[in-house]
Amino acid sequence: MVLYPVSAVLIPAIQQSFGEFYTRADAVPMQILAFGGVDKMRVSADPQFLDADGLELEFEEYSATADVALPDVQGAIDILAQFQNAHNEEFIFTSPIFSRTVIRDVTPPKVERVSARGVIADEAGVLWIREVGATLALDIEGSDVHSAVAEVAVIHNVDNSSGDPDAISFDLLNSPGGLTRLTRNIGLSGGEGSKTIWVYLRDRAGNTSAPAPLQVVVDATPPILAEPPLIAANATADNVLKGLSAQLQFQFPLDDASSLTEADAPVVMRVGDRQSHRASHR
Repeated sequence: MVLYPVSAVLIPAIQQSFGEFYTRADAVPMQILAFGGVDKMRVSADPQFLDADGLELEFEEYSATADVALPDVQGAIDILAQFQNAHNEEFIFTSPIFSRTVIRDVTPPKVERVSARGVIADEAGVLWIREVGATLALDIEGSDVHSAVAEVAVIHNVDNSSGDPDAISFDLLNSPGGLTRLTRNIGLSGGEGSKTIWVYLRDRAGNTSAPAPLQVVVDATPPILAEPPLIAANATADNVLKGLSAQLQFQFPLDDASSLTEADAPVVMRVGDRQSHRASHR
């Protein structure tokens, strides 16, 4: 009797990145190449070849392809295959177990931080710039738990919409995993006014993050004083001042870009009977 050794190669028919196979699906399609005269096989992600009911899987007819159900876990999962040569009922040869590892990741990456170099944000996180059509250099931080950030997209639409992530062009990254830091440039289209920049991240398994917004206001028009530019806010209707001090207030008309008004940003100057005077902007 001559025994021929069995060899096999298991190839997941999914995306490969940095030498690993990543998926976010509940099952993985496998290509199965077996040599050595085998005619039976069983393939499973269970280390004991048990089915959903806890029963041991039977050997079935050999096939070059198979869809293997994955457990509801994330991380590295071993796909196992075992073969038999059952041509001779008196001697059935069972092969060793062959394996291939896939990484299951169903959690989207997270945009941790987005900022623009050289631009200071206000208390609400809004960026204010004076240049129409400016190009901003964005510093972006993102993270992914079970695989790695693999792609990034930075968009600015004229209508400020976040767009459809399935229709957006992503740039590939060479990220090792964990916390990812990168820089991308984005040009602002249109004129003055409020604009929204959106940042997307995608991991190696194909999960896409929620869009992270960055609010920018372009205001290239200086404010213009109203007529009269200066009033005594505490004077009577006929401009009679009663008392020893005057509250002088500059008047600003509505600014379309920044919505600056007299009520929102008055410049107050108090003049009294003391030698020292103080001006403040509130």
